[in-house]
Amino acid sequence: MSPDARPPELGESAFAVLVLYQQSLEQSVTFQSLGPSVRALSAPLQLLVYDNSPTPVGHPGSGPYRGWDIHYVHDPSNPGVSRAYLEGARMAARRAKQWLLLLDQDTRFPPDSLVRYSAAIRQHPEVRLFAPILRSGDRIVSPCMYRLKLGFSLARIRPGARSLAGLSVLNSGMCVAVEDYLAVGGHDVRIALDFADHEFIERFKRRRDRFVVVDTECGHGFFGATPQTTASQLARFQFYCRGAKYSSEGLLDGFLTAGVVGARACLLSLRHGSLGFLRVAAGTLLGDEPR
Repeated sequence: MSPDARPPELGESAFAVLVLYQQSLEQSVTFQSLGPSVRALSAPLQLLVYDNSPTPVGHPGSGPYRGWDIHYVHDPSNPGVSRAYLEGARMAARRAKQWLLLLDQDTRFPPDSLVRYSAAIRQHPEVRLFAPILRSGDRIVSPCMYRLKLGFSLARIRPGARSLAGLSVLNSGMCVAVEDYLAVGGHDVRIALDFADHEFIERFKRRRDRFVVVDTECGHGFFGATPQTTASQLARFQFYCRGAKYSSEGLLDGFLTAGVVGARACLLSLRHGSLGFLRVAAGTLLGDEPR
């Protein structure tokens, strides 16, 4: 596509996936904030709402959601985000969509965000992965440096094309070509939450070594940003340990994972005055669950 060509119409070429947990679609900051961008499209944006709540939030198809074409799935097994994104990619492929837009429930998008995505795709037609700048408070959390199973905030990052070497991006807001997403196997469904994005990016960069930072900034929420009970932290830590385990490759990576998980377990045990985190870490990493 030439630089002067009309930007791709995301309503025609994209398929979005929004994962919910114990929150209705109307309550989702992501859904609310994307509304102005979606309503500006000339065609409805297809959206898979994947509801991981124990009880369904209710099929949203009857709501006044101008600009959206919504498909709803309720999965009370709460498999996390990876299964939802992979299912969305398969639905996108069946509908001959070119782009997969990944979303979680608590990212605030600017009102012109999809216009900015379209401009970035038009300017870089050879690139197959696009990501916004995500901020949590004053920190840039995505894109980020990714080393030793840890993400490190960048002081600054400019929009535009760049190498994926040494970098990673978080799931929410990631826009990836459906063909390339499926070619590398999509998200690993064994990894429910933590490490799901980084593990996918590590495989993706073996196929495509560049991505584009979209010229838009989003506010991003995290589970740990507000105080949590020991029980809720323990439940989430189980996801963290499983993600770390299944994102590891080889003996050396396994030792690194054990060190990172062990350090986190010690920190959480001291913070909450509970040895449960050490037991969860040992049980997950030493368990014989099938890979």
